[in-house]
Amino acid sequence: MDYESFDRMPVLYFGTWGETGTRWLSEGLSKVEAIPAETGMDPDWEQGMWGCHDLVNNRPISKRAEEALEETSQYRIVRTALGAVLKVSKDNECIPQHLEEALKPTRESWNEFKKFIDAADPVRVPPDRDRKITELNAREHATCFLGGSLFGWPREWLGIEQISYLSFDDPALYEEIISTVVDFFIEGNRILLFIYNFFFSNILFRLC
Repeated sequence: MDYESFDRMPVLYFGTWGETGTRWLSEGLSKVEAIPAETGMDPDWEQGMWGCHDLVNNRPISKRAEEALEETSQYRIVRTALGAVLKVSKDNECIPQHLEEALKPTRESWNEFKKFIDAADPVRVPPDRDRKITELNAREHATCFLGGSLFGWPREWLGIEQISYLSFDDPALYEEIISTVVDFFIEGNRILLFIYNFFFSNILFRLC
């Protein structure tokens, strides 16, 4: 760091709700992907980073299918492939209401859930990976890959209330969940040659 004066404060583009993009298109936006360039905002990450540019599937994988439990004209209640029960609005795009979390704050639940994040599962690697690597290497700028969220992912699986209590009620299990996520990303990204990784929501209390 040079500690020089800054020319402006960054305004990071963090995406939009679907309705926002639709409205902006009607108001003159050329395309949703052009929002940072046409509004003057700074892109927070490059396109494709969250999915590791399709070089490896870095999300939990379940063989179960989503199950519809209830449906009305306004919402759907579904059990996801990971086991969470969500109430999803049909009226607008928003965060679904969590009626039941995918992961319970017990070791029994964790022992079953962690099967979804097996980095050695061969289905994680797409058959055309070599072609995609060649395309990425032909670019002139650095490629960023997601390095995970050591708190954000467990929070997504457990819910904010359960994960907050777990760090106190069972710190050993809490630490094991965090460590498993770390190992998953280290092993999953081992096949990748990258310049830098992007981490987010790493609120680890005093584990480090």
